[in-house]
Formats: sequence, structure tokens, C-alpha cells
Amino acid sequence: MISGRLLFGMVRMGVGCGVIWATGCSTSPVSSHPPDLPQSPGLDPVPVIQVESPSRQLTEIESWMELARRHNPDLVRLRVAVEVADARAQTVEGWRDPELRLGAGRSERVTERTWWASVPEGFPVSGEDPYLSAHSPSTPMSQADRLQVALRFFPPNPLYVSARNAANRASAEIARADFKAAEWRIYCGLKAALTERDGVDRGIALADRLIGTRREMLDATRALVTAGEMTRLDEISARQNVFQTSLQRERLLSRRQTAADELRSLAGFAAPPAGAALRGKPAPLPALDTLDINLLENRALARRSEIISAHWRGRVAAEALREARSMQIPWFSFLEASYGRTLTRDDVGGALWMNSVDPKGENEPAQWFSQDQDTEDEWRLDLGITLPIFSLGPRATRVALAGQRAAGAEEEQIAAQVAGEVRSAFQDYGDQMRRIAAVRQDVQVQEAQILTHQDLSVGNSEFSRFDEARLREAALDLESLINDLEQSGRLAFLRLEAAVGGEL
Repeated sequence: MISGRLLFGMVRMGVGCGVIWATGCSTSPVSSHPPDLPQSPGLDPVPVIQVESPSRQLTEIESWMELARRHNPDLVRLRVAVEVADARAQTVEGWRDPELRLGAGRSERVTERTWWASVPEGFPVSGEDPYLSAHSPSTPMSQADRLQVALRFFPPNPLYVSARNAANRASAEIARADFKAAEWRIYCGLKAALTERDGVDRGIALADRLIGTRREMLDATRALVTAGEMTRLDEISARQNVFQTSLQRERLLSRRQTAADELRSLAGFAAPPAGAALRGKPAPLPALDTLDINLLENRALARRSEIISAHWRGRVAAEALREARSMQIPWFSFLEASYGRTLTRDDVGGALWMNSVDPKGENEPAQWFSQDQDTEDEWRLDLGITLPIFSLGPRATRVALAGQRAAGAEEEQIAAQVAGEVRSAFQDYGDQMRRIAAVRQDVQVQEAQILTHQDLSVGNSEFSRFDEARLREAALDLESLINDLEQSGRLAFLRLEAAVGGEL
């Protein structure tokens, strides 16, 4: 099975590198490394797997990766998130549509007129008021129709608009880096599962050969027991060896099933690739002295997508600070241009009534009376300015400054973590390579002794079939040991590639 240690090593990478493993799929919105990020000098560009033509047969890892791009829920979700973030980055924020305002109304002026006159001499009055008054009823005197058209604009603060749009572009880069990280993490998981499966397949083939050899030894042992040259205890031991090898084969089959389940899980439980994909042969492991830990660390710092994402998160925090500071500057809240017209007409009946000669008696109306109709036009320009009274002082930018410090601390912490992962994976790979080298020396000595005994057995009638099987058993044990060691070395090398963020 794929060991929990391997899976943990793949998963704990978190968000991975800035590598795109594109296999001819042009639907992915993910671009290459962001152009304005600083690059370490002397580093190779990030490798990209591409399919030259639709007719070219895909390798097995490419076929599984194509399935993962289409069906893995994490990749599907992050690809959609990239598309949304790109759309938001291409949409300029801060501009608000102008507002058309229309107004219409009618008013009526009602007048209640009082006539005053001095009291004539000798006219009896009550109280001390020397004047007489007479009232006419309340009468409508004029009507006015009003119509107003206004267009209100909301000019955005250019500093705010610049900061907001820059933050949206940085958010798009964050989404793109997160997609690349998930894609690299899934690629590493698929590659580790395929490596595990291929190593288990070789182990199963060796186990089958070893079972055949030990069964041959069991048959020879039974013959020797019948001849009285061996005991029943030797037969039981030989049968136990066959059983142990069969049990080991069953464990290998369980590991292979786990690897197959991991492949399907990473591919979104889609159907396996149709047809016979090209199964790549295991490449030789690079010698330890050909790898420079400092170069690998610099390469990881330039490639790992979580560092790229952290960089852009810092940019978002910086733009948030700019946005908060822009609110401390007075700016226009609106700008309105308007035109209005008012039409006023005198009411003839009311005016005649009010202008009666005698308000007390017959209410004799005037013989002639003028009627006015007034038209009033008005042009206006209004504006509002936001006064940052409550936005002054440190409290307006306190949150943004804290966010910027947090983003800087996160970027430093992620860089330190990446460097630590590279050094840990490099040390693990070095331990595996030294172990392989040490065991190979012992294996070479043992193989030489086996070959010597096999050469001596040729033409020697005294050399039994049991002894020949024992030599083959010893050779198969050594081959299985080498396969297990090389498998551990390959997995350690994959962890190093995952930590660096690209194929080595």
C-alpha cells in the first residue's frame, strides 16, 4: 500500500509550486509564472508538460492528469475561481452609474384677504381698537406647475479606484497560484501512486518467482525426507517458507489496490484512461553529489506556488492600506446638474372676488382686472463633499496596517517552511541513497558467491536439486531487497521534487 508516511509527505506540502502540467488542454485559464515576481538568477524556467498534437499517445501520468483536470473537484472549483477572479480583475470598480432625477408638481396659492378702515368720528366702537375690518372668504388666487430634470454623477476617488483595481488584479494572481498549487499537488500524488504501483508490480513478479522456487524446494525436501536425508521439521520449515511468501504477495496486492484507489480518488473517481497508455520506465536516481541543496532551496523559493500566493496576498494587504488612506482625503460624494421650469397662472375668479370694491356689501367686482402668467427657468449645479471627520486618526488604518503586517509575517513563515521542507526531503533522499550504496556493496559480494556456487554446480552430480533451488532463492531475495531499496529511493526523490516544486 501507499504508506501513510508517503501520503502525508505529499499532502503536507499544502499549496505546491508554480508549475503547470498542461497536456494539450487549452481550457485552463492558468498562466505561467507572474511576470513581476522576482526570479532567482541562474534558475531554469518552470517546466511545462505539453501535448504536441492530438495524435501523440499520452504517457500514463499525462492521461491521469487529464482526468484529474476534468473531474477532480478541487481543480474544477479552483479553475472556476480563477475565471471569476480574472473577470473581476478586468472589471473596473469604483464607478457608479449616473442618476437621472425627474420631478413634477402643482401648487395652488389660497388667499384670505382682510380689509381695514379707520373708524369715523362719532362711530360707536367696542374696546379700544380704532380700526374696522372686514374679511373675504379664502379664495384660490394662483396655480403653479413645476417640472425639474436633474442628472447626478458620483465621481469616484481616483486613489480608491486605483487601490481597489490593483487589489482585484492581485486577487486574480492569488487564485491562479492556488490553482497551480493544487495542480502540482495532485500531479505529485498521481506520480507517487504510479511509482508505488509499478514498484509493487515488480515486487509481485519477484514474489511469484520466489513462490515457484520455494515450492520446488518443498518438493525436493519431501523427496529427501522420504529418502531419510531430512526430517519432517525440515519439510514443515519449507512449507512455512512457501506460506510466508504467499502472505507477502497478498500484502503486495493490498498495496497495489491502495495505489489504484489513490489514483482514482485524485482523478475524481473518473473511469481510468482508455487504451494502453505509455508506461514510463523508472529513470535512474540522480547521484547525491549532483544535487546542490542551496540551488534546490533557491529553486523552491522561486517555484513554489504558496510563496507566489503569499506574495500576492501581501500586495492585496498593501492595496487595502492604500484604500483605507484614500478615505481620509475629502472627495466629492455627488455632482448634480439640474434644470427646472415653473409656470404660474393667476386665478381669474379668485382675483375678481378679492378685488371687489366693497368687501362688506354687494361685492361689486372691478370692471377691469389683469391676469399674470409667469414662467421661471432655473439652472443649478450642486455638489457634495465627504468630510473625513470620523476617518481621521490611526483608527481608520489600524486594521489595514495589521493585515499588512500579518501578510508579511505569513510570507516569511511560508518561505522558512519551504526551505525546511526542501532540506528535510534532501536529507531523507541522501539517507536513502547512502543506504542503497551500503547495501549494494554487501549484495555484490553475496551475488559473487552465488555465481561461484552456481558455476561449481555445473556438471557436479552430487549437487542436489534442493541446493540449486536454494541458490536461486538467495538470488531472488537479493533482487527483492534491491527492488525495495530502489523503491524507497524513488519515493524519497519524489518527495524532494514535491518540495522543490518542479521535476529535477
